Amino acid sequence: MRKMFVIAIAAAILAACGEVQRSEEASTTVSGEEGSTDSPERHVARSVETEPGDWHYKESDGYPWAGFGPPASEAVFIISCRRGQVFFSHAMEVSGDDQRMTIEADGDTETIELRPIGGPVPMAEGALPANSMFIDTLLNTESAFTVSVKGRRFSLRPALEYRRVIRECRAG
Repeated sequence: MRKMFVIAIAAAILAACGEVQRSEEASTTVSGEEGSTDSPERHVARSVETEPGDWHYKESDGYPWAGFGPPASEAVFIISCRRGQVFFSHAMEVSGDDQRMTIEADGDTETIELRPIGGPVPMAEGALPANSMFIDTLLNTESAFTVSVKGRRFSLRPALEYRRVIRECRAG
């Protein structure tokens, strides 16, 4: 089962560079951009400079996931759901003392233990229960959240795609 999931994740990562599958909801727009609306779900202020790229929603083997990556490239950061847990995956190898990921959103910080998941693209993942208070923060933030892992720090804008994953995870 685990091996099939790893293969599915690897295939999904590779597929992210191809066809873009957006959620049925409209894409989030950034405050001040042409075409932005006044709807709270569509109006997101950019408080810090964020990584270039896009969020994409997909399902693999019945599990929802949202991947973030540069245009026309593989997903380098993934938020997925399995068995009532929200998983955070990042394209990287883990070893020694660098087996943690810290995520900051709206002043809250969560540190997640990582483990390698193997596959053709080296990935590491860690999880939090879908009903955790930090997941609430991530679900409701209107600002970019920051990920620190292995000496690298990057900010990702909030998006409907990963929010959909969290809502589906909580719905069971």
